[in-house]
Amino acid sequence: MVEVTGLVRNGIAIVRRRRDCVSQIDLRARLSETSSVTQEGVIENVVRLASDMIYGFIHRYGANNMAQDRIIALAPSLRIIIYNAMLYQAEHVIYNGNGYLSPRKEDRDNAINVNAKQWLERTVPEIGTTILYVGV
Repeated sequence: MVEVTGLVRNGIAIVRRRRDCVSQIDLRARLSETSSVTQEGVIENVVRLASDMIYGFIHRYGANNMAQDRIIALAPSLRIIIYNAMLYQAEHVIYNGNGYLSPRKEDRDNAINVNAKQWLERTVPEIGTTILYVGV
């Protein structure tokens, strides 16, 4: 059983519990070791990039992105699915960067985290299918 919580909570980007093991990425601590731009700016960019990548992945599968966004706004269980997909994607971006920017096709093909894809392939009870294959 894996419980995923906390996209950004007090600078902790990812907190994942697997049985008794707790894994987390403390972005504030990492960033304080460097002479980077403001910590908040970097955290905000990671979260925004993960969100953009997940929504871009979802929108690739639909002809009517506005309809998909409306379903996302109205289906509470889908928002949980997307939230968890974004957690995995944020972790992937932190460790691997934005794969879409890579000159290697293999990196671009693997830009979306496998676990994020698995979350997005879950059936949404309110619509009876996944958000990826809603036919809109």
